[in-house]
Amino acid sequence: MPQLHGYSVTITSHGREVEHYDVKLENPDTVSCYIVSESGMEFTVQYTDLQGRRTMKVDVFIDGRMLASKSAEPGKTLSIWGSRTSKTTRSTFRFSEITLVDDDDADGLVTPPSIGSIEVKLYRARIEKCRISSRSHYRRSDPPQTGPVSEKSKKGGWHQVSLGRDRRSEWQPSPTRAIRLDPIDAPYAIFRFNYRPRAMLQAENIIPPLGMLTKLNVEALQAPVCKRSPSPHIARNLSR
Repeated sequence: MPQLHGYSVTITSHGREVEHYDVKLENPDTVSCYIVSESGMEFTVQYTDLQGRRTMKVDVFIDGRMLASKSAEPGKTLSIWGSRTSKTTRSTFRFSEITLVDDDDADGLVTPPSIGSIEVKLYRARIEKCRISSRSHYRRSDPPQTGPVSEKSKKGGWHQVSLGRDRRSEWQPSPTRAIRLDPIDAPYAIFRFNYRPRAMLQAENIIPPLGMLTKLNVEALQAPVCKRSPSPHIARNLSR
């Protein structure tokens, strides 16, 4: 579970935390790691305040595009599982395969700026009350989605994040808003998850091949268990 500055952000799927590999501190305010992506797998970004000291603004960028923004009061936990697609629905986040097109059909296609990356930026914030009137209404804003990608991008075999099934989620006007205190280009903390198919992570030696994992597990099970003889004092007590 990656942690930084008293906060933790992790990726879960079906209620379980996915395995995080090669977790490292890129700089004092950025932690990064790798996770395995599987086509069709839905996932959730889980945010936890471990110390409960301050209000935070939590922005989720997927493939370089912001798909969710939430505020979190001190000590609060957030589960961010999708992006709003209508007044009554949100669509889930899920991994999917990239569709490549050749150069002749690539005119007008835009490759996402950071494909293969889930980035969560935390900003210190304060909560400000909003006035809700009878004129407050839902403003439709279609979330960006990734379509076909040019072969020039050299992303063959990679995954992307697309929106999956719709889940009911009623929109309500918020009585508050989060005012960011940190500069937009200087977040308080950044959590970066680089997602790749398992075979790609194995080829890059970020995770061991499946066969090696199985061998290590078998060797661990077959390893002899060393038993220490009880001390003379304990042995005398046991013999009574």
